[in-house]
Formats: sequence, C-alpha cells, structure tokens
Amino acid sequence: MTNLDIPSVHTIREEFNEYDLDDGNILRAKQILIVFHLSDQIKQDAQGNKMADFQVAFKQVVGAVPSGKVDTSVLLPYDGSHIEKSSFLKKVEFKERISYVNIYETRDFFLFVKNAVTEVWMTKYKDANNVPIYHVEGNAKLTVKPKSEFS
Repeated sequence: MTNLDIPSVHTIREEFNEYDLDDGNILRAKQILIVFHLSDQIKQDAQGNKMADFQVAFKQVVGAVPSGKVDTSVLLPYDGSHIEKSSFLKKVEFKERISYVNIYETRDFFLFVKNAVTEVWMTKYKDANNVPIYHVEGNAKLTVKPKSEFS
C-alpha cells in the first residue's frame, strides 16, 4: 500500500457516550473517524514490535439533552460563528454515564475508538431550541487490530 492508497472505512458501531453534567443537563459526545490513512512505512518500537505508520482524523460531535434546570434566558442566541474562549461562562463538572467503543473496519483492520471527554465549559450561547451550547474538549484513543487476530 502506498501513501496514495486510502482504504475505505466502514462503520460497524458508532454511538454517543453520555455524561451527567453538574448543571443537570446530559451531554452526548462522540469522536467520529473521518480519515484513516495507512502508509507503507513500517516502524519498530523500543521492544522490537513492528508498527505500521498511519494517519487518522476525527470529528467531535456534541449535543446536550436539557433538564430544564438551566436558566437560558441569560444566554445569547448562537449565530453559528466560532466560539472563542472569552465566551466560556463556567467550567462544568461531569460524570460518565454511558461509554461505548466505536468500531470501524477496513479491508485488513478493525479500528476501535474510545472517546474521552476531558473538559466541559458552558458558553454564553444557546441554540434555537433554548438548549445551552457547551464547549467540549476531549480526545480519542485509537486501537488498530489486524483482522487476522479475530479469525
């Protein structure tokens, strides 16, 4: 496989993780795999294990399920522009409620993606349905396994 060969990726499972926010709302978040690019470069780690070089990209999708406990009358309607850090009102504590590992496959590999939310901030904005808009920081842990391991 060369750097120009981009394998097609098929979704097996792609679910939202859910988090209970300390303001009463529920946050739903997931990292969607949008690019998986395997190169022809093989490397070795410190223990001598062979590793393929690859590139990935994710898109974070986030939404809130309102509880009605947050006063949104003080929030501004969101206009679709980039939300700057200066628009963060307060850091929101959260607790994981439901967690999934999303699974994708290529011709030769299974890709397991675990979403991890690290910070949640309430912004000064609300959406058209009066639901607060949150800024969410997180990352994804990707594990790549050859399909041959599952035969």
